[in-house]
Amino acid sequence: MTKYNENNNWFDIGLLHIWQPYTQMKTAPKPLKVIGAEGSCLLLEGGIRLIDGTSSWWSVCHGYQHPYIINKMQQQLNRLSHVMFAGIAHQPAYELAEKIIKFSPEGLNKVFFADSGSVAVEIAMKMAVQYWRNNGNKRKNKFVCFKNGYHGDTMGALSLNDPESWIAKAFNNYAPQQFCVDLPF
Repeated sequence: MTKYNENNNWFDIGLLHIWQPYTQMKTAPKPLKVIGAEGSCLLLEGGIRLIDGTSSWWSVCHGYQHPYIINKMQQQLNRLSHVMFAGIAHQPAYELAEKIIKFSPEGLNKVFFADSGSVAVEIAMKMAVQYWRNNGNKRKNKFVCFKNGYHGDTMGALSLNDPESWIAKAFNNYAPQQFCVDLPF
């Protein structure tokens, strides 16, 4: 298991510079100190193992330190760590898009890669509004959302969340109405 630098000052110094999500920083308890991870568990300071039930927001659904994934990541990092799609293309993403389309419903033949669920919801909202604008209808800009719905924590995604949902209650009134803005459409 890989451990981070065990310098005792990292936590207290870093705590001065981190803004925790879903948290009222003045009243929240200090976060747990993670010093490593393996499989489905986080290793906390003092040797405590904590099952990571959300897989770090579902980004490590196959577990931490998975040898196959680490090997594939290392191979990719040795060729190209990252490049954005702003007039630039790269083979791994294009090949992945083709694979995704093969099992997508007929008529769905485009892929948009996003780095989080919230961003995916934001992009879907923008695409829907743009679709109608491209078809001459600027008034189609409202969205349906569901009771107990949670769609993310960016501004647009928050605007679709149910203010009475579990997320609002679980995270100390982290409710969409606190963050509502007039969206620009």
